[in-house]
Amino acid sequence: MYTAHVLDERKKYVGLKFQSFIHFQAEAYEERLKLYLVPKIPGGNSRNTVENAPVQDLLYYNGLDTYYTFLLFLKQRKEIQETPSLYNINNLFLQGALCFADMESTGFGVIPGYYENATKEIEKEISDTEKQILKTKECKLFYKKFKRKFQFNNDKDIFTMIYDVMKTEKTKETKGGKGSTDAEVLMGLAKKGSEWAKLFLHHTKLCTANDTFISGMMREVSDKGKIHTFYHLHTTRTGRSSSTDPNF
Repeated sequence: MYTAHVLDERKKYVGLKFQSFIHFQAEAYEERLKLYLVPKIPGGNSRNTVENAPVQDLLYYNGLDTYYTFLLFLKQRKEIQETPSLYNINNLFLQGALCFADMESTGFGVIPGYYENATKEIEKEISDTEKQILKTKECKLFYKKFKRKFQFNNDKDIFTMIYDVMKTEKTKETKGGKGSTDAEVLMGLAKKGSEWAKLFLHHTKLCTANDTFISGMMREVSDKGKIHTFYHLHTTRTGRSSSTDPNF
């Protein structure tokens, strides 16, 4: 992957299957194992179920993986050795990969109870913010018109609030031609003095922080109280490093 990235930095170009196809016209040989190669839980560090795959199919898959890896190594080595600058860059990337592998294995410790306490704090702030939102004049108008409370995670309610209750002029459209309800529109309303829009933007940020960052981190903490993120040197076109599960 790393050498493929040095030779061509395009995104999603470095995978063995894609490389095998464009260089050796290899057909998709993972079809019989497809169900076993996906993680049990989408996202994060959840394991796949490859240990449950039929042995013959697994041996066939591993044999072709090894074969095409060797062919690719021979081809890449020839290309790299013909260009001294690429040879040096490739060595740097490979040394970096080994360093990142050590970092992944070691992981970093998490203060016991930190994320649990953070979750409690942010959930309380979300609850308090929702109470403030429901007290705004916009939500009172919404309740008066529809005889029910405004629902925070209901896209239809957000649209209705902006264009029906608040009578906002349509300045930005979706691909379908409807009025947009994105952050830009909400920020415009907040700047014009809408307390509902201001609080709703804050509510959205809090929910994102809780659902994406805090909950995401908690999901990655191992039984030993460590997080083992994945570090990459082959996913960006600029050559910088990146990380996933979780993203730092």
